[in-house]
Amino acid sequence: MPLEKVDPATGHPVYRPSRRSVMKTLITAVSVSLLAAASLPGCSTSRQDQAPLLLAERQADHSPYGVVQSVEEVVQPGKRGPGAGAVLGGVVGGVLGNQVGKGDGNTAATIVGVVGGAVVGDKLDDRHKERVAYRVSVRMDDGSYQAITQDSANFRRGDVVAVRDGRVWRR
Repeated sequence: MPLEKVDPATGHPVYRPSRRSVMKTLITAVSVSLLAAASLPGCSTSRQDQAPLLLAERQADHSPYGVVQSVEEVVQPGKRGPGAGAVLGGVVGGVLGNQVGKGDGNTAATIVGVVGGAVVGDKLDDRHKERVAYRVSVRMDDGSYQAITQDSANFRRGDVVAVRDGRVWRR
């Protein structure tokens, strides 16, 4: 145990953790945060990722022209997968958790801090990656309907458009 020093202002002993104790806490925090980040939902392929391919297959049999029925703003989630937010959150949570208790209570608080910090950091990181997109609903000339989500949409209801390569274009 390191020698305790006395705070000259208060006269109380000041605890200074040893270098080994700090390194042990840091290694534990990083290890548990990496473990927590790895256990979060990974990158999954959604049907939305496949939509342009399915749309292209359908368009081979149909006219590419139609009329815009509606345009709505949608928020698309960021790409999933553990990232810097989870790791950084885990480290911060572990360091904060390590400040609580002694012995087994300290270890438990550190682990809870790492896991909690990793989850919060991952959620904050995902929110940072969110983006605004536009869902354009089009009634095609053949009577079918298609909803296309894209980054920009300078269209209004009633505009005549073409749907090609998974995007809506002015005719």
